[in-house]
Amino acid sequence: MVFAYHRAQLRSLQEHVREGFARFDSGEIDSFELDHVIHHYSRSAKELWKFCGNGESRIAWAVAAIESHRQSGSETDWWQIGDPDRSW
Repeated sequence: MVFAYHRAQLRSLQEHVREGFARFDSGEIDSFELDHVIHHYSRSAKELWKFCGNGESRIAWAVAAIESHRQSGSETDWWQIGDPDRSW
């Protein structure tokens, strides 16, 4: 379950990078803005990796958290969590 969740969430994050390259290719953003998108992806993917973890106890925790989020209808927005401009 955690593997499938991780893969699906990574794919969602990678779509942001794909969109960034499309915007770069069309001239909508410059190299620095594309770099920001890539940096944002890296931070988000790192947070997702930490959430999904490794080791049995961490995976069991992640399964419980994923199920809880799905039941409550509050999916985690990993893109938002990794936003380098986000202030805590």
